[in-house]
Amino acid sequence: MKNDLLPKITVVTVVKNGVKYIERSIQSVIKQNYINVEYIIYDACSTDGTQKVLNKYKAYIDKLVIEPDSGPADALNKAFSNATGDIYCWINADDYYLPDTFFKVGNYFFENPDTQLLYGNYCVKKNDRLIQKLKIPFNYKVALYRYLMIAQPSSFWRRSIYNDVGGLDSTLKFCFDYDFFLRVGQKVELKKIVYLNIDFSVFEIHAMSKTGQGDKNFKVERKIIRKRMGVEKKWFDRKITKFFLNFKIIYLVVSTHGIKNLVRKFIREDQSVETTQDVHKSG
Repeated sequence: MKNDLLPKITVVTVVKNGVKYIERSIQSVIKQNYINVEYIIYDACSTDGTQKVLNKYKAYIDKLVIEPDSGPADALNKAFSNATGDIYCWINADDYYLPDTFFKVGNYFFENPDTQLLYGNYCVKKNDRLIQKLKIPFNYKVALYRYLMIAQPSSFWRRSIYNDVGGLDSTLKFCFDYDFFLRVGQKVELKKIVYLNIDFSVFEIHAMSKTGQGDKNFKVERKIIRKRMGVEKKWFDRKITKFFLNFKIIYLVVSTHGIKNLVRKFIREDQSVETTQDVHKSG
């Protein structure tokens, strides 16, 4: 498929004081083998040299906005409200895309017009090591009660569904992606949420990342979100539901990745396996 016939992908990055990682993230976008890209960056008035890096790449950024915000979801909503792409995604300043990700994504959406949301695997970078994280096909109950199988840096969706669910909840500071994907799961037919067994991005864990800061805040917000979604069962009923959903997870892992990765799931959380693919070497 010719690149110029593929849908326009809007990529958004929001950043505040991300000078250590932002250049790598920008390069992963501008070095994609894909013509039809709209790149939007919102900077929340960084003071650490981030803006110097942004100015260095200003020619590659379609919209660069420097202004305060009330949190990352607020900045993302502002950015997407100015977007013109057919497909939306966002990449955090400390994460980056793997080569040819946009072409694979754009081509899939072009050939599968009914698909509303597409996601793949990702890799975690920790202590200079890359660990591949295999995901599983979407299941709403598993996502609601057990864990979210959609990796935000490796997810892409149509503009129409973003608008249909009302964008991101800017009152949430940590789990706005979880909330967004659950609302998409409520709205969209299961067959229109597609998982591809392809690695699309690298997620870095470090001391200043939200994940690196611990999960207490995540637990608080997940509890709020699940209550909104109708999870009002008593403690024992929730435990029973989660127990039986484990069998669903086992089925999804085995049917998608085989028994070998089922074993790895219980040895290393979230189906992680070390990757040996050269494409995953960081730039």
